[in-house]
Amino acid sequence: MSSAGTAKSKQAATVPTNIEGNEVTPGSTKEQTGASSTVAVPQQPPRLDGSTAGQNIPSVNHVDCACTVEGEDQVDSYRLNSQTKPKPSCIKNFKHQLIFAFPEREEAPFDISARDEKRSHFFLYKYREAGRFHSGLAVLFTVIVDGRNYLLYCGNDEKLHFKEGERPVSIMSERSEFIFYQKAFSSGTSSFRFESSMKPDYYLAFQEEDNKQKLVLKYCPQGVFNEAIKLIII
Repeated sequence: MSSAGTAKSKQAATVPTNIEGNEVTPGSTKEQTGASSTVAVPQQPPRLDGSTAGQNIPSVNHVDCACTVEGEDQVDSYRLNSQTKPKPSCIKNFKHQLIFAFPEREEAPFDISARDEKRSHFFLYKYREAGRFHSGLAVLFTVIVDGRNYLLYCGNDEKLHFKEGERPVSIMSERSEFIFYQKAFSSGTSSFRFESSMKPDYYLAFQEEDNKQKLVLKYCPQGVFNEAIKLIII
């Protein structure tokens, strides 16, 4: 064989081919060089599961991003737990005196001899919190008197008041005059204490006013267990 024929055969042997045996034009695909031959590897489509296994992808700087669903950036601070429907409950102090609501007089005295039983029936609605965690359960007190619904709330004057209206489904503020945190009074007891979310360290309590034991808002620092804030739900 002539030297010209030998050169042509060597040139033909080094032409890259793909798996199907077709010639590959340089630059059209990525090439992977083996020990004995040169094989062109076609580009792989992205995997459906989002992984990069088996792909030669250039490295990029990782960027953290927070993905939110539309509408989730506006979350209620308190939202009514619609799965619970409270039953009427009575609240008494450690002297076994019941609370009776008199919204028309803006007071809730403790008494034993009161005749209007419905005034002693309170409904405790549970609320779920978003983004914050407390040691107590967020609750709202309502009472029905003469067919009207009233909400118990803490005023700016650090006193308790009643407001006519329906319970809110959601409350957007971080603190609410209507929300109280129900906590165990002490371990091993069935009694509770209710801390105002609007006025931290202020609790529902009973105190004598005008020769009556009334439901009031009383300051009680953490770590102090005053029996005046000890309430029993029955």
